[in-house]
Amino acid sequence: MTNWTLWWLPSLYPDPLLAQVLAASSYPLEIVQLQQWLGQHKDLTDKALVTAVEKEDWDPSVQAMAPLPDAVKQLAENIKWTTDLGNAFLAQQNDVMDAVQRTRMKAKNAGNLKSTEQQKVETKTVETKTVVVIEQAQPQVIYVPTYNPVVGYGPPVYPYPPIVYPPPGAYVAGMAISFGVGMAIGAAWGGGWG
Repeated sequence: MTNWTLWWLPSLYPDPLLAQVLAASSYPLEIVQLQQWLGQHKDLTDKALVTAVEKEDWDPSVQAMAPLPDAVKQLAENIKWTTDLGNAFLAQQNDVMDAVQRTRMKAKNAGNLKSTEQQKVETKTVETKTVVVIEQAQPQVIYVPTYNPVVGYGPPVYPYPPIVYPPPGAYVAGMAISFGVGMAIGAAWGGGWG
């Protein structure tokens, strides 16, 4: 595992979404297949999308990503990074989760990670460790945050290969983190979510 792999994590995603991304990243080929499948099924939404994607022979963590095409696109278009993330998560879960907490703490200390209409941010003590917990403000709705890691929690300590960031204009002026349209989640998303 290279050091840069852990630099840009989807650390500032709400915990349930982070869990999905980490699990799904361990199936990089299926992520690419999902992106292609979504391109061929643009007419499907909501329950119809969930029902159709459940028929595919993919891991439930990948299937659960279907309602979040922007996150799927990020993972599929940066497949080497996604593969490295999945491998790191499988081989060194504790290191990945420690890196998530380090980057969250940096973002929080910089004033870039706080509670909003879209998310609830709390600092808690769990087994003598201070952790930053990010939850959806509304449990049934998830917002995928958009942010440039350098702005969100600072530059990496180690050199890293370029990662494609969201397009210019995706960030609201003066904000390190912005949110798009919320996606309803819940019973319709089946057993793979969270």
